[in-house]
Amino acid sequence: MPLSEENESVRESEVMKNKDGGMMGSSLSAKHVVKYTDTGFVPTALEIASGETVTFVNESGSDMWIASGTHPAHEILPEFDQMKGTPKGSAYSFTFIRVGTWKFHDHFNPSANGTVTVK
Repeated sequence: MPLSEENESVRESEVMKNKDGGMMGSSLSAKHVVKYTDTGFVPTALEIASGETVTFVNESGSDMWIASGTHPAHEILPEFDQMKGTPKGSAYSFTFIRVGTWKFHDHFNPSANGTVTVK
């Protein structure tokens, strides 16, 4: 649950995949990276400052769809929702503005989950 709802969160951007499967764009120098693997998210918990961006990188053998809790409605932070699946080698970035602890999961595999705490 959020500690404060004074600020709004905004979607940063989706990072495109080049023809070799590598990432293009700002994610190459991302400060906060969460990897999605065949066994789940690494790390499963992250603490960041308001205004910072987290990049979720798909290193699994299947598509990923990053979304906020609670599955399947994604209602806790609805703007934090990738809205579609992306293949291995792709990434999704989101800039967190609202202070709070935000649950996330892979919409295709809701048992894979984690949290981002924004201070």
